[in-house]
Amino acid sequence: MTSQDLKHENFAPLRVFDSSGMYLFTCCFFAVVALAKLLHIGKDAARLAGPPSNFQRVIVVLGTLYLAAYLPILLRRISNRVEQLAIVLLEISCVLWLAKFLATVGAGWAKIPYSDQLQTIVACLVAILAAVCWLQIAQESTRSQWRSRRLTQGGVDFAVVVRRFEEFAGLGAVGGADEAVALHHVDKVGGAAIADTQPAL
Repeated sequence: MTSQDLKHENFAPLRVFDSSGMYLFTCCFFAVVALAKLLHIGKDAARLAGPPSNFQRVIVVLGTLYLAAYLPILLRRISNRVEQLAIVLLEISCVLWLAKFLATVGAGWAKIPYSDQLQTIVACLVAILAAVCWLQIAQESTRSQWRSRRLTQGGVDFAVVVRRFEEFAGLGAVGGADEAVALHHVDKVGGAAIADTQPAL
């Protein structure tokens, strides 16, 4: 691993997901949620299914509370600005949902005007931000592949550079020995070179 790779590894922004596929899935999921809210899909099915049971409500409320408590912790760990904005929007969505739930159980003070419209806007924005993150991951992967291809094919071959450096260092070691090449005296110019151990006067 070169020093450039170490620098890139140390200063690369931390992300929520390691693979670009998860960002694409998140984008599609929130796009479907936003589309369902815009077209009011699911409300008729909810009426036919009837109100959720108390157990289902408890599970959903606990899950939303856990997510609302974990998102600020995740926000401090993530350094990517786009993902930080998406996390803030998800936190707002959790607050809107909890306020709507409290309003349905009798807490009129918790009712937020245009809550459904705000949740739809948040879902659209999160889908767009997830798409941006997916494009960033794809661009970084393309750059990394191009850089590695350039180094192995048309760019600098570091193995050759290291080999040339080792050969140069070996010549320096020979030049610094007791019988230095520079101090050798050639007796016969036309014939075989015979080195004289005495330096030339």
